[in-house]
Amino acid sequence: MMSLFFVLFGLISIVLASQDTFTLYAYGSNISGSEVFYCQGIAKIGAVSHAHSSNVSNVYFYEEHGTFIANPNVTSTTARIAASESNTSWAGLKLYIPNTSGQPLGFTAGNSSGEITTGDWHFYGEYAFIENSAGQLESRFFAQPTDNDGVYNILWNLSDQAQLASPEVESISIRTIAPAGI
Repeated sequence: MMSLFFVLFGLISIVLASQDTFTLYAYGSNISGSEVFYCQGIAKIGAVSHAHSSNVSNVYFYEEHGTFIANPNVTSTTARIAASESNTSWAGLKLYIPNTSGQPLGFTAGNSSGEITTGDWHFYGEYAFIENSAGQLESRFFAQPTDNDGVYNILWNLSDQAQLASPEVESISIRTIAPAGI
């Protein structure tokens, strides 16, 4: 009987360990650890309190078979402030990469399609990457300022020409390391 307890306890521990949660942060030349958050289905970075949306929330993630699953983080200070004005009834959405260059990352309940990719996320140390069809890890993330001060869209795979045409857009890395002081 006692050995059955240890077997079950071990299995439960494995399941829980496989769902360690993490937060994603963006770093660039002018962006120093801005948190990734949910805003009306789009992944954004910056101060969630500046998003001016009725459907906004800080998020935490867990990884499942190469997919980043997001849930609202209603325990964070900024989320509690925004939660009174927002709809945080969603849960278990997948962070996706658009298959079209220069489009924003977002959240979906669905799976990969011709328009989006939900899987193939990987970590190299604390850095998040997407594995391409050739098996190479790519980090082609860009921060695009929005009309809300301190809030940015996260774009995927901006062409060189688009980068030259939009000097306000900057290359970023996405990591699990919080900035100093958090």
